[in-house]
Formats: sequence, structure tokens, C-alpha cells
Amino acid sequence: MLFCKDYRDQVAAEVGSAAPNVVSKALGEKWAQTTDRHTWEQQAEKDKARYDKEMAAHTAMLDEEAAEVRRERDAAAAGPSDRDAERSLKRQQLQEELAKREVRAGDIAEREREGLSPLCYGRAALSHACAARATRVHARAGGAQEGEEAEDDERRREVARRAEQGGPG
Repeated sequence: MLFCKDYRDQVAAEVGSAAPNVVSKALGEKWAQTTDRHTWEQQAEKDKARYDKEMAAHTAMLDEEAAEVRRERDAAAAGPSDRDAERSLKRQQLQEELAKREVRAGDIAEREREGLSPLCYGRAALSHACAARATRVHARAGGAQEGEEAEDDERRREVARRAEQGGPG
């Protein structure tokens, strides 16, 4: 190859053609006639040493890339990464917090339906004052119901008395 590189232009001029097949055939014949090949053989040895060195570096790089791919594949097969595990834990904590808030919201709505003041839930719900207020609210609500029942009884008695007297009911 090095011999051909040195003599290609000269042989193409001698042959009178630039066709690769004609020039290559003429170069082969010239190489066969050459007796002193020492210069090109030394150049070929140097070039082979260079090639071997570059190929070793290239092969080492490919081996390192393959090892990295294997490590990544093994890590993926082993389970989630630290970052994925942290994200999963955070997601779980957020879901638990959301569930607690939903329970609290349900408790608040239930207390409001029972007539409790918003001031009475949360930490204050445990206080004695809030418990007393809840008792008063329930007592008022119960008293109102008893009063309504008393009014209904009075109306029934009035209707019954008018019916006995023969008047409109």
C-alpha cells in the first residue's frame, strides 16, 4: 500500500490511463520487479505498530462503554435508584397527608351539621370550654325541639276541643 502510494502517479503517467484496475495491475507488476523492498517494509512495520496501538485504545474504550452499559442494566434490574426511592417515599407521604386532610374535612363538615362552631374543632376541641359550648349548643337544639313538640301538642288539643264543640277544625 505504501509502495502504491509512492508510485501511483508515476505508473498512471507511464500507462496513460487513470483507470484504477489498469493502474493497480501495473503497480503489482512493478512491485514484483522491485528487489529492494526494505524501505516500504520498514514503513509498513511502523504503520502496523501505530495501528495496533490505536486499535488497543479503541478496543479499551469499547470495553469500558460495554461495561458501563452492563452496570446501568444491572442497576436497573436491581430496583429503583436512590432518586426514584426518594420520590416514591415523598409521594407516599403526600398521599398520607392528603388522606388526613380529607378525614379532617369530613370531621369538620360533620361537626358543622351537628351545629358546632368552627372554633370548636382542631386542638381546641379537646378543651373544656369547647366541650361546654358543645353541650350548650346541643341543649339549645334539644330545647327547641321540645318547645316545638309542646306547640304541636297544644294545637292538637285545640283542634280536638273545637271538634267537640262542633266548630271548624
